[in-house]
Amino acid sequence: MNSDDATQPPQNKITELPFFSAPIPDADLAGGGRSSISEITLPDTDPLRSLRLHELPPASTKGHSGTARRSVPPAAKVKVDRALVRALQKEAAELLRDYRSARDRERHDPKNAGKYFAPFTEEEEREFGRETITGLVKNHVQKTINSGGEAFTIVEEEALIKAIFDAQFNLGPLQELVEEPHVTDIFLNGAAVYVKFPDGHYEHRDPVVDTPEELLEWMGLLASRADNGGRPFSRLNPSLRLTMRGGHRLSVMGYSVKRPSVAIRIHRLKNIALDQLAIEHRMMPIELATILSCAVRGGASVVTGGGMGFGKTTFTRALANALPLQTRIGIAETERELFIDELPGREDFVVDAETILGGGERGADGELAGSYTLSDILYEFVRQQLDYMIVGEVAGHEILALLKALQTARGGLSTTHAYTARGVVDRLVNLATEPPMNATVDYVERQLAEHIDLIVQLGTKVRVDGEGSRTSVRYVDEVVYVEPGDDKKPSFSTIYRGYSDGTGEFGSIPQPLLRKLLAGGFKRIHLPSDSLRHFDEERDLYDDEEVA
Repeated sequence: MNSDDATQPPQNKITELPFFSAPIPDADLAGGGRSSISEITLPDTDPLRSLRLHELPPASTKGHSGTARRSVPPAAKVKVDRALVRALQKEAAELLRDYRSARDRERHDPKNAGKYFAPFTEEEEREFGRETITGLVKNHVQKTINSGGEAFTIVEEEALIKAIFDAQFNLGPLQELVEEPHVTDIFLNGAAVYVKFPDGHYEHRDPVVDTPEELLEWMGLLASRADNGGRPFSRLNPSLRLTMRGGHRLSVMGYSVKRPSVAIRIHRLKNIALDQLAIEHRMMPIELATILSCAVRGGASVVTGGGMGFGKTTFTRALANALPLQTRIGIAETERELFIDELPGREDFVVDAETILGGGERGADGELAGSYTLSDILYEFVRQQLDYMIVGEVAGHEILALLKALQTARGGLSTTHAYTARGVVDRLVNLATEPPMNATVDYVERQLAEHIDLIVQLGTKVRVDGEGSRTSVRYVDEVVYVEPGDDKKPSFSTIYRGYSDGTGEFGSIPQPLLRKLLAGGFKRIHLPSDSLRHFDEERDLYDDEEVA
């Protein structure tokens, strides 16, 4: 491995956050204290070049036996002095700023009037930064040798270059964790660091910062680099939520907890379809995937419910991917997570909107001054002549705006936190009747019955072994059709109940839903037989005994 390989950014650009304008948190190299040591993984081959990170490994073909999928052991561990990384990164940041300033002065020099100067592109910045960092490291190594210190091995030198490059251009101490190919979630709870894998098991990792204060400073830098002018993160605004470049969702609780808590969700399944979730990941039968695809194409509005980490965002992305390419879609999210505009052929037809948090103190409505909320976005969507509307998550005031927007669109998708299909309606009613909306229960229930067609409830089957390790599997637990009853309130018809192995039983398809299915390309001969009466309520309760 040469230095270029060690420092070359991943081909698929997982995260590219340039930290040019502010160095990473400083540390005092002087004094006799011990320097903090971090371990940097140097695999024999670069997994980022060989793996398409938007793809998760398919579900095991051996069934859900409870055996956890373990990560591949790293090929090599190299100790890196984090204090040295901070010092050399600070020098690199200053050299980069000086170089950019010199280019700007040359471009604006009256002597060069009329001459064309190409802009300093991000690729050029990274390449110049790579050369600069390599030179700084080699200079430090030579000084160390000249002063009688221990020489660096080539591997140690490459690890130091990579650590500094990550600090300058990527996610600094978090980059090594993000680059692990099968990790879906990263958690930092004070000094503790652990990661989560697709099967639900956790593994600890070495600390990546020296102090809680350093972690908070890093989070502050990420907040300042967020889209739409950055996001506030301070004692006045002690929490942070944003989408980092590369599509990773960051959630931070910084100043209101005993130890800073950081949760990072890595969206691996971006270009995903319902049939993939059925066949490769065994979340449901292929017949249900076909029904849901045709329902969406036929104009059905679908709410996906589930708990935290149940896969609601991924499932909604797959539902949206079933729409015809020439469908004008409006997307409203607090933090961008769906990335529908990145799916092949969809960019030109997607209006992708994200909230703006504003700054300063909160007003009487609880919003920061200058905020642009989901309700604001949905209000504007009404005039955008959209075919389909998607709200990433309904969790507050936006519920009434969503209902009004659905009155004008052909259909819509959204998610919310709930643990039963009927609980989805209860959750949405509660959100709409809370202050300051204060809508009546009767009004909200009538609107939900009129404008929601299907509720897809996701489930998670968790197993805990004798040592306390846990694994889990996601699946479609239930699908219900919603329509106005005799009292105009929601009436539910169960059309599917699922088991944790991805199989299930089907109920009858109501005529109004069948009309939407047929409009979406469904063939009547493909209707599954009504076998819901055979659903075994206790099957998933005792399948662990067979595994044991």
